[in-house]
This record gives sequence, structure tokens and C-alpha cells, in this order.
Amino acid sequence: MTNLSSLPGFSSGSSGGGGGGSSSSSFPQLCNYTPVSSVEQSLLAHKHVNYYHVVPGGFNSSKHCNAYGLFRTYYEKQTGTYGHETGTKVQGVTVNPANGQLTLRTDNQGWNNGSGSNLSTTYLTYEPYTGCFMMGGHNAWPGASGHVFGHFYGRVDTNGDVQNTSASQTNKDHGYNGLFFSEYNSNGYFVTAGYDQNSSSHCHWRGWQGSRSGAPSNAWDTVTSDFTSSSDGQQFYSQPDYTPSGNQIVGGVGLSLNNSPSNGYGRGFVAANGNRDTYDTANNTAVSSSTGYSTRPHFRHSSGVWINPYEFEYNWTWANYNSSPQDNPYSGDEQFTNSPDIKGSTYYHQHIGLGNDHWLSFNALSSNTGNMKGKVCLWKIDANLDPVTIQIFEQGSGDASAMFSGDRNFFTETCTWHPVYASSSAAYPSYLMAFYWKNSRQWCVNCYEITINFADYIS
Repeated sequence: MTNLSSLPGFSSGSSGGGGGGSSSSSFPQLCNYTPVSSVEQSLLAHKHVNYYHVVPGGFNSSKHCNAYGLFRTYYEKQTGTYGHETGTKVQGVTVNPANGQLTLRTDNQGWNNGSGSNLSTTYLTYEPYTGCFMMGGHNAWPGASGHVFGHFYGRVDTNGDVQNTSASQTNKDHGYNGLFFSEYNSNGYFVTAGYDQNSSSHCHWRGWQGSRSGAPSNAWDTVTSDFTSSSDGQQFYSQPDYTPSGNQIVGGVGLSLNNSPSNGYGRGFVAANGNRDTYDTANNTAVSSSTGYSTRPHFRHSSGVWINPYEFEYNWTWANYNSSPQDNPYSGDEQFTNSPDIKGSTYYHQHIGLGNDHWLSFNALSSNTGNMKGKVCLWKIDANLDPVTIQIFEQGSGDASAMFSGDRNFFTETCTWHPVYASSSAAYPSYLMAFYWKNSRQWCVNCYEITINFADYIS
């Protein structure tokens, strides 16, 4: 990425590392930071919420999603008033693309068990176009009185309501935490993983294919002796102007090899045509444990490759589902800097593809140096597959510290972000939706009007 000191509006002070600077000024504002609409999810009282996820409610096009499902997975211990209970509640929220107005729908029960109160290690993976999802974990799934391995799957429809659900004990699907997803144009495919109690706790990986009219189907479920119990999810951020085909990767998971050297990590990938394979570092390019099955974001480039960048360590690129990664090390002016970074979060959706290999990223400036934390980063992946910063946007007027407190949540680090396009033919989004986890009980959703012209920055 370009060093921040070279960007308009940034004065580089004595500090180094790209985030160095004692002052910042004149950054353009991305939005009107007073929301045009705000809603708060129904308060889930008397319950302990451990996991929360936002799932798109089935896209009408690559740019056009007007509804989301707000997930809360909870437990309740028996008291004098309340009994044991574990489950997931899902409430839909819709947005009017013409004016950004938000509407909450009924808070529905996704799954419930009134005989146990146990939650541990829960992830959710979804496929954006169909709205289909799978949640796996070590919880009190229906019929159990304590922790068991199991899953919950279904579909969030175009109103944000949950449909075609099923929850059950499986003796597998226990693995990791977070929010993960395949890319939009994935032919419905998404991938999950976990270890299996019935196969010496070896890791298995599942392929799912979503439907816009029913529950996702399990396309494959493979357990081999090659993998230990360790696994992790993957986030695949796509561009609205790119459609993958053939053997190009559309989803994946991270896997840990059994009886392997210290750098023995692998991944399982699925292609747009449904082909799939596992990659491992024992027999291919040696990468470190942190890169081997990294949960850090993957970004689609118009050349067709997936890019998995991490400043100062690597810039991995992946061509097809059965190919080895290639490292594209930084060099010259187009190099990674300490701030901004693009590691992202495994609990939130925080990067938005704007087309032409450009990305809008939140929680991308992690350093407080130079008062840069919280600002939004517009960047691109250039023809050399290097990340290059285009513009930093101001976080709003007034005291910067106030932007991280209370309900003024535009730049909190615990937000999920999605764009709102006026129509599928619009070049750029008109609004941004921010989903903020509040009070450990509910989602707060704000919609902000975008005030800059993206065409001034994207070419």
C-alpha cells in the first residue's frame, strides 16, 4: 500500500511505519454521519447471547440485497423464574433502496432446546446469493442436555426471514468461531469444516449448495486421515463486476494436517463448477502456520485470482481450486504499511467491492498514531496484484473519541457493513448499512447516505 504520508490531507510526523504522523486534516467525508434511518433489534432479555451473526437475505443481483437476517445464539440457565434453554433467534431487517429507510420484521425462533443451556465454539457460514447458511458448534442442540457436536442450517429469504431450517446433533461440525462466507457468484457453493467424533476426531470438510427456494443441500462430506481436528473458516470478498467460472475458487476452509511438519497446514477449496480439492503445505509451497489456513480476508481480482494479503508477511495469490499459492511479495512504492492494514475481522463483514478491483474497507486503520484509527480506506489491487491505497476518508466532524462511544457507531471496530444500491444498474451504492452489536442483547442498525462521488476516485 502507498505510504500514508503521500496521501492528500495527511501530515507525516516523526513516527514511521506508514501510520506515522502527528496530525491529519482535510480528509474528505465519505457519508453524512447522521443516519437517515436507525432501528434496534428487539431486546432479548434474561438470556446470555454468546454468538451473533448477520446473513444477507438472498440477493436479487450482485448489487441488490435489501434484507438481512440478524442472528443471536443464546443460552439460559435455570433460575427460580426461567428454565434451561438454548437456541437461536433471527430477526429480519429490510432497507428501502430509494431512501435508506429501515424496517424491522418479526423476531423468529431459528432453533430451540428447552432441556439444556450450553454454548461453546460456534461459527456461521453463508452463501450470499441464495441466503443459505450453516451454523456449526459444540452446543446443546435439540434433544441434548449438554454440549454435543451439531449444526443448524436454513435460508434467509428476501425479506430477512429464516426459512427451511433444521437443527440436530451430528457428532461433528465442531471447529471454530466467527462469520464466514463464499463469494456472491459461487453457484450456491459454500464450505464448512469441523472434527468428527466418529472418525478418531479427524477433521472433515463439508460442501453445501444453496437454493433460493429451499434448504441448502450437502454436496459432499469428506473425512480423511490427512487432517487433525483443527480447522478454520474463510471469508471471500467478491466484486460485483466479476463472475467466476470453471475451476476458479469460490469458497473454502482451512485445515490442519495430521503428522505433518510444523508448517503443515492446508485448505479445502471448491470451484465455480463444483470441483473440489485439498491443498497442503507438506507437499507444496511451505508457508507458515499463520498463512497456511489463514482466516484473513481473500479478495477477488479481475485476473481471476484470489489474493490473501497480510502486511510485511505475504501476499498470497490462488488461481484455481487445485493450484498451489504463489507469493507476490511487496516491493517499491506499492508496499504494505503498518497502517492501514487489511486483516479484517472473522466476526464481521468489513470490506465492500466497488468494481474495477477497488475496495472500501472498514476497521482497516488499526493504529492510533496520527489520529488515523477509525478512518475508512479506499484501496485497489493493481495489475501487479499489489494493494494500493487510493484515499483515506474522515470519520466525521467533532471529537474523534466520541465516534467510538455510545450509539455513534460509524467507526466502531465491531460493525458489519453492507452497501445499498438504488438499483442493480447503479454504478455505485447510495447508502451504507452498519450493523452494530449493542448491550450484549441486540443489533443496532444504522443507514448512512454516501455523499462522495466514487467516480472521482475509481477509474
